[in-house]
Amino acid sequence: MNHGSILMKILTPVEAFKLRHAMKQSQYSLYVTEKFLQSRYPSPNKSISASNVEIDYWGETININEDVHVIKFIGSLKSKYKGLSDLVRAIALIKDALPNLCLHILGSGDRKRYIQLASKLDVADQVIFFDPIPGGRNVIDWLQGGDIYVQLSYTEGLPRALIEAMSIGLPCIGTNVGGIPELLDQDAIVNAKNPVELAAKIKMLSDSMQLLKTLASNNYTKARNFEFSKLETIRRNYYMDLIKS
Repeated sequence: MNHGSILMKILTPVEAFKLRHAMKQSQYSLYVTEKFLQSRYPSPNKSISASNVEIDYWGETININEDVHVIKFIGSLKSKYKGLSDLVRAIALIKDALPNLCLHILGSGDRKRYIQLASKLDVADQVIFFDPIPGGRNVIDWLQGGDIYVQLSYTEGLPRALIEAMSIGLPCIGTNVGGIPELLDQDAIVNAKNPVELAAKIKMLSDSMQLLKTLASNNYTKARNFEFSKLETIRRNYYMDLIKS
């Protein structure tokens, strides 16, 4: 649906119907979410949850800065559904309250539309783009320089970048779509396509050191569920059960 072409939008309901039908017939099903995909494509038979996102590096300590200066965002600049425009608009809404706030953007694609938007909203000097880098530890190191990570997708499964940010104890804000609410505290969730609500949430977090610490600690703990060894054990037991059946 979010591919962008008219053909894909036409095919979406057909493919969704086919997948729902296949899942109803499936005897063994593996989902990457805990609830979201299960509710959209239910299977009445045996199923488990095991994410395809695996984290192999963890921050040794959780460091929360007293002042929020840097917001991190990772996502393709080609896809409008990643919500970057909403984030730029939110930065503009709180530029007077948080004049030192900067947005760091990591992603491939054409920056032109976002640069134009930032200039129009008079926050061009607060919006900084970074060239794509190899995944894994390089992304983790890049995230280390942030105070808050934001995931503003209009649709999503279980976003890897969000889990990576959580794994180093970054406070995060995410939209109420897909598997994101499975990962974050309710205090960190906003409605998609709502820059005003997002701006208020950023300001609320920046005003509460205690909330930042709570979200950071909860994120770090939750991300431990994505350790390779834990997921591998779940999958191995699942496949052994399937083979024996």
